[in-house]
Amino acid sequence: MNLSPQYVDFNPMNGFGAGILRYTVRGVTSDGLRAVGRWPSAEQGVERLLDALDELIEHLPEGSPKQTKLKALRDDAGEVGKGVLTQVVSAVLTGAISV
Repeated sequence: MNLSPQYVDFNPMNGFGAGILRYTVRGVTSDGLRAVGRWPSAEQGVERLLDALDELIEHLPEGSPKQTKLKALRDDAGEVGKGVLTQVVSAVLTGAISV
């Protein structure tokens, strides 16, 4: 079995002189999730953020202070542009900008 620690977090179990007989898999790394399309890209993150804002806005009482603030946030995000927002989200996800 050829497991790459870049993609899978695992612990090899030694077979007492017989070599490695089995592995205990502890999880999948972020690189592994990206490789199989399960880790969201920055573009998907931006889309999810905007969709979540729309959903929150829709379920709040019309004209409430919270709804008004969320609408302003969504509108400001749209004015900045998805490209810039994607760059910011990408920088946060990759650690280029710490939060």
